Amino acid sequence: MQSVADQASGRSWTGTLVTRGGVLPDVAAFARAVRRVGDQFTLRGVEITARGELTEAGGRAMLRLTGTGELLALAPLLRKVQWDAVSRREAAASAEERGACARLLRERRAGVVRVTGPLAGEPGQAPVLEVREFAWE
Repeated sequence: MQSVADQASGRSWTGTLVTRGGVLPDVAAFARAVRRVGDQFTLRGVEITARGELTEAGGRAMLRLTGTGELLALAPLLRKVQWDAVSRREAAASAEERGACARLLRERRAGVVRVTGPLAGEPGQAPVLEVREFAWE
């Protein structure tokens, strides 16, 4: 890790960290570390903000990361990582967030795009970035 925020957000129960060299975080390692702290803690997920260019591989929309060249498969948002502390439940995704992936692919163009969303995927497969929001740079 390059840096970790001193304070987590009390509103969304999330923390911020920056990886060295823009390398993707190891979600499984995070989950193991949280479990070691105690059974009362769980890792809801990891949301990333990644910069790259849209491409395609195997008929699937992908994001080629700037700097590392790693490929992330793009997918619609299934669920947010953020927690609604007041309602004591998963934060609800807005219509705009749920439609972000479709909009990104519709607006597809050359150049760098910054995409934010949960990082998912199975070991041995390309990681999946569920698109919650994006901005063209």
